[in-house]
This record gives sequence, C-alpha cells and structure tokens, in this order.
Amino acid sequence: MSLSRMTLTQYLYLFQSTFLVSESSNATVGFAVGGVAFSGVPEIGWILDVAVAPPFQGRRIGPTLCQHVVAALNRLGVRKIYATVAPENARSLQMLLSMKFHVTDDVADYFGPGQRRLLVERHEQGEGNA
Repeated sequence: MSLSRMTLTQYLYLFQSTFLVSESSNATVGFAVGGVAFSGVPEIGWILDVAVAPPFQGRRIGPTLCQHVVAALNRLGVRKIYATVAPENARSLQMLLSMKFHVTDDVADYFGPGQRRLLVERHEQGEGNA
C-alpha cells in the first residue's frame, strides 16, 4: 500500500467526510475514500480507492473501511454507489459482492488500453432496491 503525500493531502481536502484511515501503532495500515458525483443533487457516490497494507490483509480492515465509506455517502444523500475492480482482484471483488454490490458492466479499457475493470453498483434504501 502506497499513498503519496500529495494524494493524501488532496483526498483530505476533497473528501473530508468520506476519507478514512486505519492505523496500528501510529502507522497507517489501510485507507478508503469515497466521493459524490454532484449534478445538483448528491444521488450518486463512488468508492474511489481502498487499500490495506499486505501484512494487515485478511483482517476485515478493507470491508470495515468500505462500510464506513458507504455509511458516510448515505449521510450525504447518496442513493446509488459505484466502484470499479480489476477482474483478477478476487479479494476486492468478493468484498464488494458481499457488501451487496453487483456487477453491471465489464469494460475492456476503462482506465486506458489493457486496463479492464468490472463496474459494480449498489442501490441504497430510499430507492426501493436496498
């Protein structure tokens, strides 16, 4: 897990209420960040990034951080949450599926040539699809 100081600072400025970190012995061991796509009303949110340092993986840190990001997005009024995941990232895909996300698209070049991603989404309460 590597997060540059510049990226950390930008996440803190842009996503104060939806940026979470996990620490152990004063060291950051994981983080998750969400964002809201504003088009007048904050209905659509994104889980933008989740990472857990390898020695701490498998301890439910990622899912716990994601659950807190989802709750923060809900408090902002989000009704639909999206995320992308590399198809070969089985651990992240399983985590999202266990959190009631479902795959809606498989995009070959999502982030550019050869950068295949699965688009997943989750409908929140208030839309009738919780």
